[in-house]
Amino acid sequence: MAVIYFDGDQTLWDFRALMRRTLAATIEELRRLVPAAEGDLSIDTFVADREFVAEHLAGTVTNLESIRLAAFTHSLRRLGIVDAGLAEHLNDYYLQRRFADVDLYDDVLPTLETLVRDHSVGLLSNGTSWWVTRSATTSRTSSARHLSHFTRRELEQELSMKVQVPEVKAADVRSRIR
Repeated sequence: MAVIYFDGDQTLWDFRALMRRTLAATIEELRRLVPAAEGDLSIDTFVADREFVAEHLAGTVTNLESIRLAAFTHSLRRLGIVDAGLAEHLNDYYLQRRFADVDLYDDVLPTLETLVRDHSVGLLSNGTSWWVTRSATTSRTSSARHLSHFTRRELEQELSMKVQVPEVKAADVRSRIR
């Protein structure tokens, strides 16, 4: 039995394009809720705000959802808006769309359909609070609080192979498991 886990961003989908689309929708939500908002509402500036916040939180906050919330809080303050509830709403709005609007690379589904026949295939992310695993007989989604238990229980079984696939195209996995 082989268990194969993928890092989703830049492996299964184009994270940068997804992030920009999701930020654009979130900025439109901000404009809808605060039509009088003035200042730089460009995607590039929101990206820069997030990078700034992440740099300042490095080593103290590792949960990317928390970093994104702090980034929205920072962006709102930059715009002269101090509203923790609005920052939380924008963060929730962003995260909902972030995971609902994923465009997989063209080769992902055919590759996963092939792999799932004979292997357990999973998605793990350092930036989210959930994980997914699928095999020919099961499919599960769970929160990160169960991840360490899952990893211990599932991966400590006798496996013929463990493969973690970082930022590569999904089709490249075929060569890694032969």
